Amino acid sequence: MQFGDVFRYNELDYVFLVGVNEVIYAAKVLEIDLTKKLEMGTQAVCKDGKRAHLLSQSKIYCYVKLTTDEVKGRIAHIGLTEGKDDQAFDVDSIGCSLNSADLSAIKKEILDGPVDKNLKDGVRDIEITDEKELTVAK
Repeated sequence: MQFGDVFRYNELDYVFLVGVNEVIYAAKVLEIDLTKKLEMGTQAVCKDGKRAHLLSQSKIYCYVKLTTDEVKGRIAHIGLTEGKDDQAFDVDSIGCSLNSADLSAIKKEILDGPVDKNLKDGVRDIEITDEKELTVAK
């Protein structure tokens, strides 16, 4: 798997982010109903000037709304991503990869957001092109 591949694990959808030192990081793809609830909560925080700083500091608001056809309109939640031992990781592939706009948005959210340092380091050198080709800068 590579950055942006969508897969199913325990009947839930995820986006593969990166593997670092035998640990896999993946963003959970929320179902539409949870996506709507999180978006409503985010809007409430945006409207409250006293809590607006939470958008950049809280892992709850560390997500990207996806535009790739197979998962369009759903959120890839990055903030609560934790590494999982790759030896205990048996997945079913959905057979799609995110488009370059989604890949770029996820990478930016990871680099700018309050996430694990190993995750940031793991995606930092991934380059995304319009053709969805991924390369690691050397």
